[in-house]
Formats: sequence, structure tokens, C-alpha cells
Amino acid sequence: MSRNACKFLIIGFSCLVFVLFLAWSASDPAVKSRIEILSIVADDELIENNKDTGIRILQDTETQNLQNVDIHDPQDAYRKAKTDFVYQQEAHNILKNIIEETGKTKEEYNPTEEQSPNHVQQQQNIRPKTFFSELNLTFADIKLLENNTIPTEIFIAACLEMGPFLSKLGTGISVIKREVENNLHDINRLFEQDKEKYHTLQAMVLYDIESGRIMKHHTCSRSLRWLRRMYEFISIFLEKIAMGEKDLTKDARVAYDSTISMFHNYFIRKAISTGLHLLPTYETFLISMSVDKEDAKNPVFEQVFKEDVLHYISTLKPICNIIKQFYTDHGLEN
Repeated sequence: MSRNACKFLIIGFSCLVFVLFLAWSASDPAVKSRIEILSIVADDELIENNKDTGIRILQDTETQNLQNVDIHDPQDAYRKAKTDFVYQQEAHNILKNIIEETGKTKEEYNPTEEQSPNHVQQQQNIRPKTFFSELNLTFADIKLLENNTIPTEIFIAACLEMGPFLSKLGTGISVIKREVENNLHDINRLFEQDKEKYHTLQAMVLYDIESGRIMKHHTCSRSLRWLRRMYEFISIFLEKIAMGEKDLTKDARVAYDSTISMFHNYFIRKAISTGLHLLPTYETFLISMSVDKEDAKNPVFEQVFKEDVLHYISTLKPICNIIKQFYTDHGLEN
């Protein structure tokens, strides 16, 4: 058999494995019986400090307002402390200036008309919103407890916030998204059984050690290790983009090879490798990271997005490192 024939045979086999994996994911009864955890967006959640868990999530669709979040909260402070752009410029002030320039009343003003250079400059001075700047909470909101223990509830909530991000990457990353969902489901299921007993991630792992369930399927010790690896993948993937790498397939492959690939079997590696070719272009991805499509047209949007990504990564990495060190200390990392 010629080299080209072998090459096409391998590519065809990889595609078949990927398609079969997607079909299995869609039909797996175990998956259907679970809540699609990462599809939940915490838009209706209000953050409130709690001494025992570090933070408490309250459902309150009527009173939810980011301005109600404690100004000392790290993520909220980050949103309010930016200095590169004029964030305090209110929309009605912009409209007032336009009215003065055009002589029109508020009702007569048509925003689709050609705008003055001054207004265009004002638009650029307003910091555009990005997916990461508008997250209700991130890993920056985690308040470490005694001995660097991580409160389980806020950790789960921070992971939930990234569900839409993985969805925006499409089918190209569906295998990894499925693993994140399944592992997060296992952690959340055990936490819901006894929130007081499992109020920290470390307590959940120690329970597995004491009960002889360490690293068994669907245990927290196993699921948390995999989940941490997944977020290390996300961290490196985002970092490559923030540093100017615009080939998402290449960025994802570098991130995958350095974090998860060595722990997957041959067939899963091939399925993921094939799927990565389906990732969107950088331009399409960048637009999907805007809250308002008009923001994506702002000349400074790309710069702002990269700033927000780097901030997000800077808060994610320390949490991953704490978890990894805990596993290493207990001989569980490998």
C-alpha cells in the first residue's frame, strides 16, 4: 500500500472515530439523565459573602445587579478600576453632546446617521464589554479558607460560568466539553449530598482517601484531577490567543499536547485531534467574545479582550496550582 493511501486511510479512520464519538455522546442514556451543568448560565445569581463557604449564591431575578456586589470583591474591583479607557462616560452624556452638536432633540436624533468625529472618539473611549468582563464571577471571587482550602460551592459556580465559552468553540472541542461536564457533574453530585461535610475541595478528596474510594470512577478525587487538567488546557489555550496567536487549531493543539494528551488513549487523542480542525477562525471567535456585536467593531475591542483574558488566566492558574500541589502532597497526581 502506498504512503498516500495509508495517509488517507488514517485520516478517514480518525474522522470515523470522531463521528462515532459524537453519535455516542448524543445517545448515551447516562448523559441524557444528567443535567447539562455547563449550559447553565448564572445570569440570575447574586453574589454574597459567606464565612463558611467563602461565598454564597442566591437566586434573585428581580434584584440581581452587578452594582450590588461588594466593591471589595476582586472581580468587581477589576471591572471598576480600569484606567486605560473612560468607563465613567455615561450613555446619556454622549447623547447630550451629540444633541448639542447637531441641534437635534433627543427624539429627533437618529443614531444610524453619520456621526461626528467627536462622537466616534467618545465611542472608542467607552470600554467595550467582552465575554470575560461580563462574567458574574470568576476564580478571582474564590476566597481561600484555612490552609489554602478551596470552597467547593464557589469553585463549582466559577466553572459553570465557562460553559458558554466552551459552547462558542463549537463541535471542534465537544469531546473536551463533554469531559468537563461529566467531571463537574460528579463533583457537584457529591457536594449536594452533604454541603457541610464537603464544603472544600480538599475535604472531598480526603473523604475518598479515608473511605478507600480514591481514584475510582465518578469519585471526586478522580473527577477533580481531570477537571483541573481541563482548565489547565483552557488556560494555555487562552494565553496563546492573548499573546497574539491567531490560529485556534494550532493554539488548541499546543494546549492539549501539554496538558491532557498524555492521559488519553489513542482513540480519544485521534478524535480530539480531528475535532480541533473544526474550531472557528480567529475573526469569528473574536466576534463571539463580544457581548454586543457592535462592541466587536470597536477599534480597541481586541486589545480589551486580550486584557480581560490575561486577567482571567491570572486568577485561574493559582487555583489550579493549589489543587495540583495538594494532589502531589498526597501522592495522587500520577
